[in-house]
This record gives sequence, structure tokens and C-alpha cells, in this order.
Amino acid sequence: MTALTTRAKALLDAVDFDNNGAMVAGVYRGGNGGLISRETIVAADELRKVLEVGDHSPSFDGSIPEQLALAVDFCAEINRASGITPDGLLDMAQRLYEAGGQA
Repeated sequence: MTALTTRAKALLDAVDFDNNGAMVAGVYRGGNGGLISRETIVAADELRKVLEVGDHSPSFDGSIPEQLALAVDFCAEINRASGITPDGLLDMAQRLYEAGGQA
């Protein structure tokens, strides 16, 4: 697992917890009611650091199977947590990937 994948998964897990909480005995408990927690901000900062050092491809065109698989996984996780449409998520993933962590 690459540093990028590891940090992206940590960020997705943090977003999911902020939104839903954690599954305990078949029921979601805790969470932050959709508010961004300090842990999620830290996870986003860690992902940003990985992107800034260049542990990513310079452009996203979907032609490399790994790029497409990561984008699909990313979109599925965000869609599950937020309910955004798949097309909107794919567009967001592409823009984030192309930005390479640059503001």
C-alpha cells in the first residue's frame, strides 16, 4: 500500500466517522453529526503532505488501471458517506488528483 493510499484511506475513515460514528453492536454510535473533527483535519493534512512530496501521478486520465481503481474506490467511499452523485464524485476525484494537493 502506498503512502498516498494509506493517507487517503485514513482521511476517508475520519470523514465516515465524523458523519456516521462507529458501528457498535449493529448501531452507529458517536461521530460528530457531520462536523469536521480535529482528527479529520489532521488526516487531511497528512494526505496533503504526501501529495506535496510527489507520491502521486502528475495527471489523472484514467488510462492507468491503478488510477482508475483508486478513483473508483475513492468515489464509492465518499458516495457512501455523503450521498453525492457518482458523476460528481468522479469529477471531484479527477480535480483533486490533477491538483496534486496544490491549493
